[in-house]
Amino acid sequence: MDSAVQRFEVATRDVLRAHESIRDTFAGHRLLIRGSQEGFRYRQTTATSGDLAVDSLLHTMGVREEVDPIDAVWIGLIAGGQLQVGHAREQVSGTAGEVLLFPQGVDFTCEWPLMDLRVVRLPTHEVARRAAEVAGVDPRDFRFRGLAPISPALARYCANTIGYVHSLFAGDDATIAEPLVRAAALDSIAAAALATFPHNATDDEAARSVDHGTPASVRRALELIEARAHEPLTLHAIAEGARVGPRALQEAFRRHRGTTPMAHLRGTRLDRAHRELQAGDPGEGVTVTAVAARWGFHHRGRFAEEYRRRYGRSPQETLLS
Repeated sequence: MDSAVQRFEVATRDVLRAHESIRDTFAGHRLLIRGSQEGFRYRQTTATSGDLAVDSLLHTMGVREEVDPIDAVWIGLIAGGQLQVGHAREQVSGTAGEVLLFPQGVDFTCEWPLMDLRVVRLPTHEVARRAAEVAGVDPRDFRFRGLAPISPALARYCANTIGYVHSLFAGDDATIAEPLVRAAALDSIAAAALATFPHNATDDEAARSVDHGTPASVRRALELIEARAHEPLTLHAIAEGARVGPRALQEAFRRHRGTTPMAHLRGTRLDRAHRELQAGDPGEGVTVTAVAARWGFHHRGRFAEEYRRRYGRSPQETLLS
């Protein structure tokens, strides 16, 4: 799939033009106007790269939309105003700073008096594949069970991830166009969706954790570390994502992985640095110091020592090979 960043923008005071753009970008819908059209403004910026899309929407008039079913995963972060989304079995509403999941496979409604919204969209199969890797659920059977976050902490994590993914699309030289960056972004937002919203893999995972070696909390921590190794992570942040306390997570890692969460994180970062050195070209300005710093290793001597212990050679040798 084309990895170049495709952009679309519209700014209008025409209600019909605004909802034509919404229909073309998102889904078919029936519109019921609830507010005054006086002073109406609509602004939309949409960017796509490969399987990933981000949208920023500002709509200043109260409306209700009856929306046709969608088959992708849409996650929304409300930047301002209020948004209510739902279907026959569930309704969820949010205000500034809150996140929600849009329903899949059913007709649903969206309603707002004023809305400033950030959206990330990705294919369901990307989330289902990661659910299969982490929890063993058949990707064909994967379903989300709810539209609201499991906890405030996970909602914050999801909101931060949405902001991070949006930032990768910024500028004329957007980093999202890089295949590795885009793959990491897909991993990050898929992991955030799985951690934040209830789904049918959760029950299967919990059941397996009783019968088999690795408990669900450790799996969630491993998934979070894998998706967010490039971010500043603390033990408390990892424990929040794993839905347990820091001490319990430490003990679970020692028992089932023979290490600690922070040691595993450091090893993951070392592996990412190793891959970057393997792919790097000194002629293009790539240096061991820069790669090490990018992955959180700010003392070059200690980095070189850890690197040699794991890979049997110096980082400089890898870069020059």
